[in-house]
Amino acid sequence: PRSGRSLTLYLFFIFFSAAWIGLVFLYYGNFAPSERSVSTRVPKIGPDASKRAVAQSLLDSKPVQYSALSEPSKINPIALESRVGAPATQRINHVAIPDQPPKENNIDRTDAPPRAADPPASLSASSTFSRSTTMIVILTCKRPQYLEQTMNALLSLENVAEYRILISQDGFDDRVRALASGYVVRHPSTRHVHNDLRQNHDGRGEVAAMYYIADHYKFALGKAFEAGEVRHAILLEEDMVVSPDFLRLFEVTAPILDADPTLYCVSSWNDNGYRHMDLDPARLFRSSFFPGLGWMLRRELWVDELRSKWPTNGWDHWMRVDAQSRGRDCIVPELSRNHNIGQEGATVNPSDFAA
Repeated sequence: PRSGRSLTLYLFFIFFSAAWIGLVFLYYGNFAPSERSVSTRVPKIGPDASKRAVAQSLLDSKPVQYSALSEPSKINPIALESRVGAPATQRINHVAIPDQPPKENNIDRTDAPPRAADPPASLSASSTFSRSTTMIVILTCKRPQYLEQTMNALLSLENVAEYRILISQDGFDDRVRALASGYVVRHPSTRHVHNDLRQNHDGRGEVAAMYYIADHYKFALGKAFEAGEVRHAILLEEDMVVSPDFLRLFEVTAPILDADPTLYCVSSWNDNGYRHMDLDPARLFRSSFFPGLGWMLRRELWVDELRSKWPTNGWDHWMRVDAQSRGRDCIVPELSRNHNIGQEGATVNPSDFAA
């Protein structure tokens, strides 16, 4: 009997251990970078106080300060490793971005942020990207307090006046309409449109918001590319406050997106870019998981692929399905370039933020 009990305990231990290991692999298999991800180094919690200070500052949407500007001689090519199995002729392997800031903590200095290097001339020459043919779309509904913060941060960026800006409003909030109209008057490059594709989904209960949001994205993307000369669109929502180098991220990576058929978007958001991590502000990586949340796409992706089959709900999950991604990746910064300030909204419960 004793040996029988020992065998039972032994089998139970083996089963429990196997189950635990399986759960660990399942968790990290879902959330860790895929084999196509560029970054083979998982951001770690480390003693480097300077980087943590930089990460904290960007995540809190404060201007990032560095002690020195990157000089051309200090430009550091960081590998954007290609998708496994992609033909060598289709790979874009490097993008030049600034060298890392000094190790000491210079977060309080007043020097300008380091400037990312221009992409290689061979890429820029073949790219269709330009500021004047890029539309920045801000999707808004009924949160004027967030829209104002997002627009003020966006309009403070260098060279933003050279871009086209579209405020796309869903719903019928008069405060949002008045605020958007004010930006149009003060900033000639800004246009305000109202979603005329809005359907009534109130009868769908708790999931109605997913239908309204999908409708709005379809309308906004259609308006963004309505003018034939618009080649790229950058999409933001009303509660995304951007970093000082938000536009520069897209200016540097757009030629790569244009040239590499194994890519289909660039995002300013890293889902795993938590503030307690030792994040590298100069590192980009590829991810097979569509991040959304402040992202850029090419005209061809919308016109030739997405427009005719846009979903009625859950658009961001739909973008992650193989039928849409088709094995392609997105470029993502290790350190996010926008900060979501929304504590209330269609998919957010204010009680989640209660102390």
